[in-house]
Amino acid sequence: MSSARVYGLTTLLFIVTLTVLFLNLGDKSFWASHMESRRAEIAKQMVVTGDYLVPKLNGEKIFTKPPLFYWLISASYKATGKVNEWAGRLPSAIFGAFTILLLFLLGRALYDPLTGIISAFTLLTAHLFTYYARLAEMDVLLTFFVTLAVCFATLILYGKWNGKSAPFLLWGAMALGFLVKGPYALIFPLVAFFTFLLFNRDGWLTHIKTVFNPWAVLTFAVIVAPWFLYVIFYDDAWIVFNEEVIGRISSNRGHSERGLFFYFESLSNFLPWALLLPFALLFAMRDISKNAMALSWLVGGFWVASFVTAKNHHYILPLYPAMALLVGQYISAHIEGRLAGFYGFAGVSKWIGLLISLTAVTAITAFPLVFYFITREISPVLIASFFLIPPMLYAFNRTWRFSLENAAGELWSGVFALVTTLFIFAHAFAVPALNNMNSYKNFMLQSKKIIEADAGLAMYAMENFQTTFYLNRKVTPLGDHALSDERIKELELFLRGLNKDAYYIFTKKKYLTEVLKTTGGEVVLADNNFIAPGKSRELERLVLVNGKKRRMEE
Repeated sequence: MSSARVYGLTTLLFIVTLTVLFLNLGDKSFWASHMESRRAEIAKQMVVTGDYLVPKLNGEKIFTKPPLFYWLISASYKATGKVNEWAGRLPSAIFGAFTILLLFLLGRALYDPLTGIISAFTLLTAHLFTYYARLAEMDVLLTFFVTLAVCFATLILYGKWNGKSAPFLLWGAMALGFLVKGPYALIFPLVAFFTFLLFNRDGWLTHIKTVFNPWAVLTFAVIVAPWFLYVIFYDDAWIVFNEEVIGRISSNRGHSERGLFFYFESLSNFLPWALLLPFALLFAMRDISKNAMALSWLVGGFWVASFVTAKNHHYILPLYPAMALLVGQYISAHIEGRLAGFYGFAGVSKWIGLLISLTAVTAITAFPLVFYFITREISPVLIASFFLIPPMLYAFNRTWRFSLENAAGELWSGVFALVTTLFIFAHAFAVPALNNMNSYKNFMLQSKKIIEADAGLAMYAMENFQTTFYLNRKVTPLGDHALSDERIKELELFLRGLNKDAYYIFTKKKYLTEVLKTTGGEVVLADNNFIAPGKSRELERLVLVNGKKRRMEE
């Protein structure tokens, strides 16, 4: 590939990455009760209190995660001068872009520039990666540091960095990752390293001595230990180790029990490229020495994660760059004609590419109907989607023609163009348009105008950190019990303990009868912004109960 073409494709990758990850980044409100709003609220409390060492949430100390991600969000708040969704998500988007850049460099070093570019595009358009890169969640930051550590391990294993600094940088990257989310930052790179040595045993003892240089290992301890030692001695916070080191490996940490093969099911989150991954793995096994690093990263990490008791889809997000590398080199091989004669993989890959393209076109075409069916609203996004259908159909037609001509390069250019367009539309426009189905932001802002500054405030049978973030105050959680008698008893104790007459209770519609009967209050606000596409969701609608007059006898 000519240097001019490499430069052009790299520039295109840069522009598309910025568009996919940053366009309308703050237009989606916080949705889930515990995800983004929890991280954003902890960082906000750091800025407000000036205490950056002890994370706090809703007035309580919380040591379940190390602080580096919270520090970055706090820095974003201070740098932008705003405490909102955009500033909270900015670190994830930035480090998502850095991860794309790292993967491009790694693919270029292990294979060639074309593979590096395709691998980067593959990761950028992998569903779960892009979704989390646009969230105020720490998983993409962890993925960046794991990828960085693997890059340094690659330089050592392939003899491309003979300096003494490589192991120090490797352990430094793992240490920073550990300060983001704990042991996976250490496990994934080291498992990739040792799995590589199983594939390629040449000089294995020298590699081990290089990586496990005692002074390099000490670097890890110097970076990680101070905060952990501080919080342990400050507040006997052994929960950091019990939950984040031991518990993450030995218990399900509140997640439903998931079996040994859970992560095989989870590969659906690597769509659309999961369709190519089995073929990419088989093709990579043909030349293990060439693909040893990517295979070690994926196979070793996948094996370890499968045996860890606690499982969740995003726990293997740090393995997505490895998948993207394997798929990238496979598509590159198809473009360069190296799949010819390999069990008919060239023909199969062509049809998979067309299937991916057709799916992208179908998704854009179907969106107006699905959106209207759910919301019964005619939004500007719904109207705009109609204008995307003709160019998408034209692009698919061209891709089809290229497939008939066996022009693999043009075929995959069309596939990536269609998928990228879908991702930009979905994440930057379609998802924010669904805000009223998932976010309580408007309701909370309306409630903030009603609730007196000195009134008591509680959440009954719910714990939603959108409440604390958008109200910008502490809200006592109550009644997180399965049995109604226990919930009511906790509410009664809360009311008896109040030293003020004015109080408000947030609850869901399905618990409203319990709250009204116990408090004798009245509904002052219902979340009419919330769109409930079904009776079960209708019961999730929030209501605000005013209990100004004390109904409980002391």
